[in-house]
Amino acid sequence: MRSGARVRITAQLIRAVTDQHLWAESYERDFRDIFSLQGEIARQVAAGQDRSDPRRKFQPGVHPPSEPGSSQAVFEGSHYWNKRTEENVKKAFGYVRQAIDLNPTYAEGYLGLSDSYNILGY
Repeated sequence: MRSGARVRITAQLIRAVTDQHLWAESYERDFRDIFSLQGEIARQVAAGQDRSDPRRKFQPGVHPPSEPGSSQAVFEGSHYWNKRTEENVKKAFGYVRQAIDLNPTYAEGYLGLSDSYNILGY
């Protein structure tokens, strides 16, 4: 969730096979810190995963920082995409195209683009 310049993220780790709840945490930060928050959550989810099965080791990858405007555009696009109307999905499409234009190597932009094409087919 986002309110102004703040963002709140709740993450849960659930074993899908047994529906067993393994770990959960909520985070609230300034939106400008979104990339450091993303890394922190990945590390804690990985630690929770390691505790759930000691045979598994997951090391979150390090990815290059993105143009902040591209993450904002994807964030805005996901807001409209989740409304699931043709008009709003077309708005989402515009936002993710903007994200890709700002940073052509930003994978989340391409994910949003494919999601938008996918939902428009319905």
